[in-house]
Amino acid sequence: MMKSNNFVRKKVFKNTKANLVMTLRFSAIISFILLILYVFCALFLSSILSTSYSIMEIALAIIFLILVTYILEPFYYSYFAMTVLLNSQSKDDVRMTGYFRTLRIGLKKQIMRSLSLPTTLIYSAIIFLSVNLISGVVIYEVLSVTNESYKILFNEIYNFYLNGNVNDLNAYLLNNSEMLSTPLIYSQFISGLGAFYFFLHRVGIKTMRYFLVPFTRGEIPNSFSNYCFKQAIKNNKKYFYSNYYSISWIFIIVILIVFSGSYFFLYFLNVTSSFSILLLTSIVLTCLFILPFAPLLFTLYAMMIDKFGAMYNSVLNNRFTEEMKNLKMHYKELSEDEKKQINNILSARPDFKKIYDDIQLEKDQDKSKLSNNDNKKNDSNASSDDTIKNNDETKSSKENDDHKDE
Repeated sequence: MMKSNNFVRKKVFKNTKANLVMTLRFSAIISFILLILYVFCALFLSSILSTSYSIMEIALAIIFLILVTYILEPFYYSYFAMTVLLNSQSKDDVRMTGYFRTLRIGLKKQIMRSLSLPTTLIYSAIIFLSVNLISGVVIYEVLSVTNESYKILFNEIYNFYLNGNVNDLNAYLLNNSEMLSTPLIYSQFISGLGAFYFFLHRVGIKTMRYFLVPFTRGEIPNSFSNYCFKQAIKNNKKYFYSNYYSISWIFIIVILIVFSGSYFFLYFLNVTSSFSILLLTSIVLTCLFILPFAPLLFTLYAMMIDKFGAMYNSVLNNRFTEEMKNLKMHYKELSEDEKKQINNILSARPDFKKIYDDIQLEKDQDKSKLSNNDNKKNDSNASSDDTIKNNDETKSSKENDDHKDE
């Protein structure tokens, strides 16, 4: 473990406090853009939706979150990069202009794919829908047993649904929207909080991959690099997570307090009847509170990278060696594009080229050993033949001598 979690935590807080003025400016930029995007989305949802809950509303809210995530990612990377520079010898050279120049780096492919946003968003959506369904069923069962009014309500909805009376069902739902909002408010809260926390947690861990781009130099396939990253964490769980949670507990507290407080506060104030806007507002407000604390995680990773980078590089080299051995065996079966990709990786990484050459050398040595064994075997056979021939000649000579004696 890196000295001790206590020492690391104190050093992280000390460095973050020293750079607070500048990092707050960086977080303010992201917050401003996030607020503008949120206002446009909230106005758009409010103008086109007439009901308090619909599939269309949820779909639009998810699309908004996806767009915002991709728009903000370069700003997030620039925030990360500037914070790391503030903890280096180049601290005095950090300016706001540098933040905007770094945005161009954040748009590069190898940087954009570091957080694995597509899979993170998909997993978050699955968690939201799954938890929503499970919590909805549980709440439905509890209310059906404990409250007669809800039992009648749910039975009526079920009957409308079985009879196919869509218009009557919609009218009934609107007339009883206040009763329905009570179970929905809790199922939406649980599922929204779970999906949101998972998203932030996964992005927080994947942020370390920003440091690892130089190790791959942008030539390694993302799936391969991501596998090595996960394997490095898996092989060193205690080291990584003990340091990670020594800082991230702050984010957990902020998420629980701000998300829960804003969600129920806005609901009971009856600010909006839209559950999606309610969720989006809670998410945005929580992000605004979390962003100023992000340098804590960035600074922690800057302290961890030397040791964790060696762990990652070890996994990368071992895995690459295995892959190269496999590819060498089936090289002729590869397509031209695959061969070209391999050549590009080898040309970009001299260390991988050496591994590749060593594998070839091992193969040649095996052939040489096999050839030497064959030669030894042939020599042995030849020697054996000569011995047999000499024995035969000796035997024949002896027989001749016996005949002469007779």
